[in-house]
Amino acid sequence: MHRAISIAAMLFALGCSGPNVATEAGPPIPDTGQQPVVEIGTRASGAVFTPWHDGEMIPLVWGPQGGVMVTPAVAIDGTLVSATDPALDVEIANLTLPDRAPLAEFPRFGPVRALFARLDRRLVDGPIYDQLGWTEMPGRHVILRAHVSGMGVDVVGEVEIILASSGTVPPDAGAFDGLDAGIADAGP
Repeated sequence: MHRAISIAAMLFALGCSGPNVATEAGPPIPDTGQQPVVEIGTRASGAVFTPWHDGEMIPLVWGPQGGVMVTPAVAIDGTLVSATDPALDVEIANLTLPDRAPLAEFPRFGPVRALFARLDRRLVDGPIYDQLGWTEMPGRHVILRAHVSGMGVDVVGEVEIILASSGTVPPDAGAFDGLDAGIADAGP
C-alpha cells in the first residue's frame, strides 16, 4: 500500500499521469461471462463513434516519447447509466495471439477513471492512448479487451485488430527531446 502511494506521489510530483506510464500487470480483467457490451473503436471529431471489427487493420501512432500506440475509444450502451457525463473506470488489456497472453512490455492501460460523453445511444470515452511497444510491428494481431466499471456497471468487450504501419516514423523516434542532452551538458 505504501509503495503504491509513494509511486503515485512521485508521478504527481513529476507531472506524469498514471495511464501514460508502464505499470505492473496487476490483476487480470475479469471475464463476466456476459455478451460483450463494451465496443472498442474510433471517436472521430469527438461526436462520432465507429466500432472496430475483428480483423480490421488499425494504424499505429507514434507517441511523443518515441513509443507506438493505438488510440481507441470505448463505448457502452447509454441506458446502463442515467448520469449525463458519468465518471467510470476504464482498463484495456493488450493480449497477444494465439495464446491470449498479456503483451510483454505494455500488458495494459489503466485502470483510470474517465468521463464518458453521451453520443446518440452510447456513452463514449476516448481517444485512449494505449501504448503497445517502442517500435512498429505491422501485421501483428492483438486483442484489445476493455473493461468498464462503476455506477452499477461492470462490462467487458474485446476486438482483435491487426496493427498497420503508421506510415511515417518521426526522425527522433525514441529520443527524449533534450533530456539526454541535459544530462550530457550538466557537467560536474
